[in-house]
Amino acid sequence: SVEEAERLRREFKKGGSPELRRYFVERASKRGFSRSDAEKIYSLLLRFSSYSFNRAHSVSYAWMAEKALYFKVYHPQVFFAALLRADGGYYRLSVYAEEARRKGIRVLPPSILASSADFSLEGDEIRTGLGRIKYLGSAAVRKILSERGKRNFFSLRDFSARVKLTSREKLSLLDSGALDVLEPDKRRQVLSLLGNGEFGIDLPPSDRFEEMVRMYESLGFLPGEHPLALLPGRLPLRVAELFRRTGEEVRIDLYLLDARVKRVGRGRLLFLFLGDETGLVQATAEEGLLRKIRSEFLRVRARVRENQGLVLDVVDIASMRIGTSSGQIEGGEGLNGVPTPIHGGSRW
Repeated sequence: SVEEAERLRREFKKGGSPELRRYFVERASKRGFSRSDAEKIYSLLLRFSSYSFNRAHSVSYAWMAEKALYFKVYHPQVFFAALLRADGGYYRLSVYAEEARRKGIRVLPPSILASSADFSLEGDEIRTGLGRIKYLGSAAVRKILSERGKRNFFSLRDFSARVKLTSREKLSLLDSGALDVLEPDKRRQVLSLLGNGEFGIDLPPSDRFEEMVRMYESLGFLPGEHPLALLPGRLPLRVAELFRRTGEEVRIDLYLLDARVKRVGRGRLLFLFLGDETGLVQATAEEGLLRKIRSEFLRVRARVRENQGLVLDVVDIASMRIGTSSGQIEGGEGLNGVPTPIHGGSRW
């Protein structure tokens, strides 16, 4: 019956059971199948159910894949703008922004004079929307766009007079780089927007590195540059150079795209997808190293091997923090001398 078929489908998704196997074989035997054939059919269905689609689902996926591939090849700007607006999907936003950069498409920072609410096309480039700025709410974005629609802003003073925002919202705009088009000097931005006794007037010169860190934290990616540019003490080795180091143990700073544990034989392995501005690389590691991953910035010690492409067999991992210009390293024997304990929860 339909009900029995649905029950069978649900149980298969859970891995089946001895009781279900007996039930299936008994019912099949009553319909004229031999017990050996029924056992074979049950085993075949159980294996197939681990990754199976009905025909309508398969056709829909194939149709979407074909359309996506067409736009990625022939209209890459449109493709990446839509992908970024949809929050990417499988990977973090920064991964898709970097993929666009690798394809020669610039993702521009937000601009108080040019941005819409979300990612938008600007010639052959993609402009980040104001709605992508952390701590800048939708109401604030609507205020800005409404006032700009009446007439454009010509100075920070003009902007401040016409758009009333909270201090947190003003800081968010400042950190994201959206106000640079009106005033490139960050100190003058602070004094113009928040100089009414909130920060005082004796400010140190702005630091380009700290500006980049704040922009990354505000947007979730770094427009125009790879996030690893935020590590000033970065090791010199790059992914594109690894093919010359096959069989060697190396130390390299990498950006984490994905990390997941999979069952392999009788054990479990950690599989990593890593990269820098020169390329991407797969890596494997013991499952226990997952606890050392506390950020997307990693210093890796690994052996390079060839297996239908380069693979890193990771020996140790240390997470990197970008909050200071020294690029602080957390944890990892043999990566920064003395291992440092890592505190706080893991994102991965």
